[in-house]
Amino acid sequence: MKRIAILFITSMMAASAGAQSIIPKPDPAGFGREGKITGDAARRIVDKFAACMLGRHRMLVLEALALPSGSNEQNEALPKLMNSECLAPGNLHFSAVTFRGSFYKALVRARFARKPAPFGLEPTDYLKQPLLAGESPPIPSVAELLNFASCVIHKDPGNARDAIVSAAGSPKEDAAMAELAKVYGQCLFTDQTFRFSKEILLGLLAEAYYREANASAQQSGNP
Repeated sequence: MKRIAILFITSMMAASAGAQSIIPKPDPAGFGREGKITGDAARRIVDKFAACMLGRHRMLVLEALALPSGSNEQNEALPKLMNSECLAPGNLHFSAVTFRGSFYKALVRARFARKPAPFGLEPTDYLKQPLLAGESPPIPSVAELLNFASCVIHKDPGNARDAIVSAAGSPKEDAAMAELAKVYGQCLFTDQTFRFSKEILLGLLAEAYYREANASAQQSGNP
């Protein structure tokens, strides 16, 4: 594998393609033209909502996540969870992929915030992995992204976990993300480039982290 760029996009603007790695700076909290909450403030609200839903409606969340990641079925199921006492009236909008990632972050925080997760020796190939009971395979395009995320969490599991469990926009999250940026190039093939927002990248890391930690725990008889 060859070190190449990971490009982070925050406002539909591509980052410079000339740098070898681009570490995103914290997005400032602010409001768009329609009064929408944006940046790290929005990420904190989404994370709080996901934690509330996981606490109050865990089975509904797990049922939605059991659908193939990135599929039309899951993309239709996730927004239905918005109708909940966990979300105060407001004008917060986010995509299904962001929504999915926020739930996986909540799962990692609930289970592994204090104790690191056990993993297998090698990164998972999500195009080939055997599934646990009740799981569905991600669609191929998402599987490719999860392969990248799996490589990253195996290269630096400590900073991956810190990035996932830390508060959005916190110094600890920024420090962990800066360290993770050093291994991205080791997880990409020559001429392969991914474009992520910070929230989507963290969601992918959280999904890979939780799936693999959960599989390892079940295989060891400690679910």
